[in-house]
Amino acid sequence: MQRFEEAISEVHITRARHVVNGDRITCSGAQAAFDLKVDQIGVHQGKALRLEVATLFMRAVAEMQANLEHPQTIADIARRVGYQAPSAFTRAFREEFERTPRQVRFQAE
Repeated sequence: MQRFEEAISEVHITRARHVVNGDRITCSGAQAAFDLKVDQIGVHQGKALRLEVATLFMRAVAEMQANLEHPQTIADIARRVGYQAPSAFTRAFREEFERTPRQVRFQAE
């Protein structure tokens, strides 16, 4: 990375997972984007909600991964992570990951 920074002197390189610079945001990958969004929730809504959101989504992902042989329905996963309506879980998941749980499931197959 040092050679890249030397070759393009107007670019500042950092090893941060995500960078907010004015009206621009850069992330190093999907997990970094998730971390960024959760951090923003913490800044704007407080640490308690940040922790709750992160916990809900990580539990949902863990549930899906733990049941790859015999997948649970999206409705089952939604209920297990605290959503009463599967559609609300799907909307929240899509807002966070830019894909629905079903798209993630089929991509993994």
